[in-house]
Amino acid sequence: MFMFRVEPRKVWPHYQGKPVRTHPVLGLSNRILVAHGTGDFYIQYWEEGEQRGDKMRRWRRYGDIWSLSRGLRLARASTIIQRIPTLEELQNLCAEANLQLNQRNVRAEDLQDVKRKMLRVLQTLGNPRTHALKDVATQVECVIPLRDTRGRLNLGALAARLVPVKNRLFCERLEGIVGWLGHYAHWEQDVELLQQLAGGFLLEMEQKLQRWVCSMSDVAGWRGEAPTLAMEIAPVIEHITQLEPFGGWMQWARACRTDLERMARALHRPDRDVATTALRRLQQSVAIKKLQKEISQLLLDIQLDRLEQVFSLGDYQGRLAALLDAIALIDDTDFRGRVVPELAKHLQGAQVELTQAFCTRTADDPVDKKGLKRGYDHLRTACASL
Repeated sequence: MFMFRVEPRKVWPHYQGKPVRTHPVLGLSNRILVAHGTGDFYIQYWEEGEQRGDKMRRWRRYGDIWSLSRGLRLARASTIIQRIPTLEELQNLCAEANLQLNQRNVRAEDLQDVKRKMLRVLQTLGNPRTHALKDVATQVECVIPLRDTRGRLNLGALAARLVPVKNRLFCERLEGIVGWLGHYAHWEQDVELLQQLAGGFLLEMEQKLQRWVCSMSDVAGWRGEAPTLAMEIAPVIEHITQLEPFGGWMQWARACRTDLERMARALHRPDRDVATTALRRLQQSVAIKKLQKEISQLLLDIQLDRLEQVFSLGDYQGRLAALLDAIALIDDTDFRGRVVPELAKHLQGAQVELTQAFCTRTADDPVDKKGLKRGYDHLRTACASL
């Protein structure tokens, strides 16, 4: 069963001024690198240099596969929901201003309307980083005074300035953004494939563990099953090992591999008590790991809802309550380090912060952004802790 594989080949991206040892993930359509030892994911992008035409390679880092998945989805969604509509709105403002300046008889109120539109364009652009947007801001600044350098009202020259503004700002910029949407879509598909393979393995492992529990529960006949169980453990260890290089799975995979190896040795001795303890711990580990996807999805849904400014507090609270109910059934007393108390604390903290964020809202401010961020942080920490 193919799970995750990394190439032996080393790649050394520079992140924050330091080289990082990484390896490409094998079999993906777009290159994703994973850091040796930490499991961090790295994705390449290009940034304009100080000189026009220069491009510098940059890297985005994600601490685990869950933050990588959310980051890609949010980047694509924010582009579709916010960036493209904003550019289209500015394009319309420039087109309308161009038409107003090209009228036969331009009224004073039309000129003031053009000025308001150009100020809005300039304000929305803020501090542009790309050379194309800097050029746009320069041209718009020249239009706003509605006079040339000699103080003359030259409507033809003003209208002419808006033509390259439309072309540079909207045609070129939108083409670049749409091109990146394709990259985001490919990366999302690859990450989704990795998650599906891992999720499918979790379900398969859960079923095997349940079957092993039934075999070990027969006090009189378990010794006869021990050799078969020991043989079935080997491929599970192999699959678990394939998960170890990746953030979001690394610590869990190492702990599970240790328990599987301990269980295999106990079955060969045979030692039912040691094998049963390891098996019980494995069952609880799988049960709690299955919650990670639900926590990450809840966090992503809230973040996506914020982009559209459409929230559903009842849905969030219901899902958090279901997660807390599921955690209450998990017994982590045999774990090397307790997980449930800390996880429950952050989920309860998310409940409180989200409730307060929406209960204190006003007509002008539909949600308390600081409270919402505190809710995010609790969910993000809860997801990363697993």
